[in-house]
Amino acid sequence: MEYIKKNFILSMLIVLTQLFFSLLFVSSNSLTITSKLVYYKQYTIDRNYEDQFVNVEITNPERNISDTFAQFIRNNVSRDKKVVTYYSIYGKRDNKITISSEQNDINFKFNTSILYNPFRYDTGNKYFESFRLRQHFQDVDSRKIKPGYDFTLQLSNDNADLLLSTFGFDNNYTIFKDRLIDLKLNIDGVDYLGYVSNVFYIDEDEPIALHLNRYYTDFSTIIISPTIRNNANFSLNHSFVNTSMRIKQEFEKISLLKMDDGVVIKDYAGSNEILDSVYNSIINPYEVDYKILAMAIIGLSFSIALCVIILFVKKNWAPPNKRQLSLTIFFSAIIFSSLLFLGKAIFKNELVYRISNTYSGILTLMLLFLSVMLFYASLEGDKKISDK
Repeated sequence: MEYIKKNFILSMLIVLTQLFFSLLFVSSNSLTITSKLVYYKQYTIDRNYEDQFVNVEITNPERNISDTFAQFIRNNVSRDKKVVTYYSIYGKRDNKITISSEQNDINFKFNTSILYNPFRYDTGNKYFESFRLRQHFQDVDSRKIKPGYDFTLQLSNDNADLLLSTFGFDNNYTIFKDRLIDLKLNIDGVDYLGYVSNVFYIDEDEPIALHLNRYYTDFSTIIISPTIRNNANFSLNHSFVNTSMRIKQEFEKISLLKMDDGVVIKDYAGSNEILDSVYNSIINPYEVDYKILAMAIIGLSFSIALCVIILFVKKNWAPPNKRQLSLTIFFSAIIFSSLLFLGKAIFKNELVYRISNTYSGILTLMLLFLSVMLFYASLEGDKKISDK
């Protein structure tokens, strides 16, 4: 108890020194990206996110398929369950597109999001394009658009059922192969003619398909003619699983497009400040919060100065007791680490996670190493005295 009373102030000053040292790195956003992402992962767990994907939508000023976009998709063809890259087609006012058809004076109309990926990786693959959707027909013909048409559309089974029931057809999808059911696609007042080439359904074992279904609520996939490609509005979409390393990796890829003003990042709950902050740190790696930096430098200088005063001035400049100093440093490092651990568990605050960065951990390890060395030196000193 006497030892604790005697060294309490010094111990707390060492704890503060670690805190202000950690704040030095918090002031630089790029140095705490990993800490932010660890916090984001905890954030999604706490809120029970059903969809573990992040979606990044990029729109260039011309709203078209640029060469840069096309190259990005070529480099990111999806072959697993963790990432998907595609275009969405939309009008100037709404991301939903109106699809209509007419048979025997009966009109059929519905709104849907339309997704497009021109790069399929296997003609006979059971998955459609890179969306990992289960098809009702083998996808061998729908790459090619029949003469006189501008697009082929792949409908979800719900929309296909609705279309068939509206026109009084049997609930049999083979009708889409036996005869062409003309569709009209209206984009900003211009009608394009197409037909249904396939029907897909969402498999509960396919996370990408489930993500697209949750993100868009209703969507169809399309193959388009050069006419639509040249005249429609497009945005590039890149969706991926929100593991910490993958988010950083995919954000770095997206940053190379140099279209930061046209980037919209969303997760299951919509826009997220943490993800925006991480992306901003990647595109502006040298950005510094000078207020936090100034506070860290002043606090660190003040803490170190007080530690020196306590160690030497109050001891009349006598060398400090190595064993007591080693124990004080050891317990101070443990206290700081414990406070950070408890702070993350109790408060779940982003700043606490950012303070718990790699560099604060390195300082803690250095202090523990120093305490061990001092303790060993004190034992060596005792041994020399006993030998005499």
